[in-house]
Amino acid sequence: MDTTSIHSKAHYLAVCETLARKHFDDNQMFVTYIRRRQPKLLATVSPQHRKDIEKIIKLNNPNIREAELSFPRAACKNDSLPSLEEFLTVRSILRSTASPLVGVVVAFKGDKDIKIGWSLCNLSKGDKFNQWDGIRRAIERAEPDVLISSKIDFTEQTINSRSLAIRDRKQVLLPHTCLATLRRVVKRAAKQFSVRPDWINS
Repeated sequence: MDTTSIHSKAHYLAVCETLARKHFDDNQMFVTYIRRRQPKLLATVSPQHRKDIEKIIKLNNPNIREAELSFPRAACKNDSLPSLEEFLTVRSILRSTASPLVGVVVAFKGDKDIKIGWSLCNLSKGDKFNQWDGIRRAIERAEPDVLISSKIDFTEQTINSRSLAIRDRKQVLLPHTCLATLRRVVKRAAKQFSVRPDWINS
């Protein structure tokens, strides 16, 4: 890459960062990042069991198999041992948090509604994730939360529909890899940006 290209890219990313910071300051924007590996939440795990499971995994390795699983009493602080589903959930969370970032979802207050936007790297083309570039793309793609919610529902129904040919599933409205994150962001934004009556704030 020549010097001109380096300066051009630096300028572009600086513009992206300026746009993002303006939305942070003016529109109360928050950001949620998407990683390559998505966690599979098979069970609700108590804080104590999570500590016990993480200790066991770290004593072995993050890729420990179910067949190798054992819960020594000495490793657990209580008599009830974690279930296999709890173990798989914690292991999946640990694996996902160690995987590289591949996208971002943003939420911010628009003029009359809440806006949600997303951006994902095109890994098949060798794209590398950049925080400010991803946020800029997500801001520019942002749509009202009501519309995003309907697109999430339609995309999930389309993916689950057996009448749709596999080759046509790429035409669904939203990438399946960001659906779960989008749904969480929509719920969080609804709570965070809900309008409170004046008498509550007084």
